[in-house]
Amino acid sequence: MNKKIKTATLSLGLIAAGPLFAADKVTYQDQILPIFRNKCLKCHNADKMKADLDLSTYDAAIQGSGNGPVLVGGDPDESMLYKAVAHLEKPTMPPKDKLPENEIELIKKWVAGGLLMNSGSKAMITSKPKVNLALDPDSLGKRPEGPPPMPNEVFALDSYIRTARTSVSTGMAVSPWSPLIAIGGQRQVLLYNTDTLNVAGIIPFNEGFPHSMKFSANGKLLIIGGGRGANLGISTVWDITKGEQILTVGDDLDAVLATDISPDQRFIAHGGPDRFLRIFSTETGEVVHKIKKHTDWVTAVRFSTDGKYVASGDRNGGLHIWETEPGQRVCSFSHGNRVTGFEWATTNIVVSASMDGNSKIFNVDEARQLKSWGTHSGGASSLARTMSGLLVTSGRNKRATLWDGNGGKKRDFVFPGDIPSQAVPSHDGKLVIGSDWNGVVYVWNAADGKEIKRLSLNPKPVAEQYIMALKVVEEKAAAVKVAEVAHKVVLDKIAKTKAQMIALDTAVTMRQKAVADSKAALDKLVAEKQKPAQAAVAASNKALATAKAANDAEVIKVAQANKANADKALTTINTEVAQATTVNSAANKALVNAQAAAKTGKAALTKQIAGLTKATATEQAKVTAAGAVLTAAQKDADLLHINKSYSEYYKARNEIAGQEAKLAGLQAAAKAAQAVLDSTKASLETAQKTDLKVLKSDKLAVFNKAKENKIAADQALAS
Repeated sequence: MNKKIKTATLSLGLIAAGPLFAADKVTYQDQILPIFRNKCLKCHNADKMKADLDLSTYDAAIQGSGNGPVLVGGDPDESMLYKAVAHLEKPTMPPKDKLPENEIELIKKWVAGGLLMNSGSKAMITSKPKVNLALDPDSLGKRPEGPPPMPNEVFALDSYIRTARTSVSTGMAVSPWSPLIAIGGQRQVLLYNTDTLNVAGIIPFNEGFPHSMKFSANGKLLIIGGGRGANLGISTVWDITKGEQILTVGDDLDAVLATDISPDQRFIAHGGPDRFLRIFSTETGEVVHKIKKHTDWVTAVRFSTDGKYVASGDRNGGLHIWETEPGQRVCSFSHGNRVTGFEWATTNIVVSASMDGNSKIFNVDEARQLKSWGTHSGGASSLARTMSGLLVTSGRNKRATLWDGNGGKKRDFVFPGDIPSQAVPSHDGKLVIGSDWNGVVYVWNAADGKEIKRLSLNPKPVAEQYIMALKVVEEKAAAVKVAEVAHKVVLDKIAKTKAQMIALDTAVTMRQKAVADSKAALDKLVAEKQKPAQAAVAASNKALATAKAANDAEVIKVAQANKANADKALTTINTEVAQATTVNSAANKALVNAQAAAKTGKAALTKQIAGLTKATATEQAKVTAAGAVLTAAQKDADLLHINKSYSEYYKARNEIAGQEAKLAGLQAAAKAAQAVLDSTKASLETAQKTDLKVLKSDKLAVFNKAKENKIAADQALAS
């Protein structure tokens, strides 16, 4: 009898080694039960349940001991059984000798893999959070200390899924303290930095479509609700600063449409088409309240600012306020159509929006409506609030609208394409961001309503974006050169025109000098030659008269000769004076003409310069604008270059981690196979000694099979 049991045990051990190589699964029936049977069932069976723990069946092992479960699917570090067999905590199992390392590794892998019963089982991954999410109540509503939470190099920057066509996004959330917006995409959530308007990270959502999301009050956590219609609904929590998924709650039979996390992070509330409002504890991951009051799909959920209340609205216009912890209804209100959003203005004042086209303000403590106003004709599709109290709604009239806290309209933002699905303000209220049913995401300046940029829900790989950015830089650099050339052309025209003005002034100056020079020459000629010549003529005339009076023929003859010479000299000089006078007159006339030409020409040229100066300012503005665009394009390219490098690093890091995990698995498999081989060899030798004729054939076959498994493991490890 003992030999039969031993043979069966050996066979089970060898069977356990086989699947370790064929499929990376560890199951209770194939690998774990043989270990329990050999080492644990003596004390932990149905008849002798030490510590009220029975490990002889799968269901009993999952049920645990008298103190509760000893196994936490997916988390060996939280599983008492694993910590006991690994001798990490007391009491240890077995109490004295520790299990072989390969068997401890198999138990750890079984727990981490989800406590599979057999190869066809579904993994049991417990949704208990890895950390305590609860916050200090005194910190609620206050800005967190230190830099605002941001996903710095913790998420992928390349999309997990890219499709030929972008679909609508129905989920959008803005961090209360950081320049960060989360936008639901196709099986993923895109994080955009609202300062740079570039992708800051992409979160996978493999469970389906992310319909709803919300940042925690401190901005560190992002809760995502969604799933697959008529199949699965969950809410999952991510720490955006670490890039870790830390909690998943819910296993609904339909997608989650609305979700939120309480300000103190102790509770999560979500709802969907099954009409239930579920409230979960983040400490345990379990449902604490399952409320059935809504008559149609739950479409909106929001905790109050102190977490005391949770508001829920449905597709039929029903609106209910609940106390979070007891789960009791406080009051109810109504809209004429689907409730699309809530925002709490204070701890007891809640604002709602509806597809009936109205928004309403309610006082929860007094259970009464304070105000109702029309927001969008055709219906309001979303509602969001800034930290300063401003409200942003979107509606079927193709508008997003900014309101003050009392519902006073401040500004519209026009959707140029399809009707909007949602709109939200940035954390600082400087931007309004909205998406439409074509999947286009618009970014507007909140101050003037002008569109700034459009974001992609289906972004290209970072490497492609970088190549495109470099082309844009080249185009913008060429545009700068064109603008600079155009600017230089205008500057050259101004320089030429100014040269023409200088030429006119120069001509006048030259004419003025010619007048002055000719006048000086004339004056000199008159003073130095004409007047002396005239005096000489007068003197000769006098001398001749005197000679004639004396009636002296010789004297008269001399006087007449002198007079003839003086007259001749004066005639010559008078001719020169006449010529000089003509030159001076011509110079004066030329001066008058030059001055007239300068006056007319300079007036025209001055007007021309004024126009060219204006054109210069225009062209300079174009150069400046083109330069700014080039700088921005270069900045985007530089950032994309950094992102490209990080994306390559991220992929390489994950690939290395995957290879290391695979290597560790292969090493563990090889180690387990070696242990089985050694055990089988020892058993074979014992069997050969005790009953060789009966066992030799079977043992040799088992030994050879174990040897084959060992070789297969070594080959897999080597590859």
